[in-house]
Amino acid sequence: MQGHGMNRLGHGLLVMVLLGLPAAGGAAEPVTPKLTPKLDRLLRQEMAAVEEAMQAIFAAMIRG
Repeated sequence: MQGHGMNRLGHGLLVMVLLGLPAAGGAAEPVTPKLTPKLDRLLRQEMAAVEEAMQAIFAAMIRG
């Protein structure tokens, strides 16, 4: 039965990601223009890694 809980958790996380987490807060102003070039590069690398991980998780969920 524990596997079903993980599937529900995974589905819940996927739904939140796909919906863009609108409940996480109001309209936030972009911070990217205020970042140093190094921090901007690190943020972009982190977002690429997060996207890659989300795709791997989604593919694993589809496979079951």
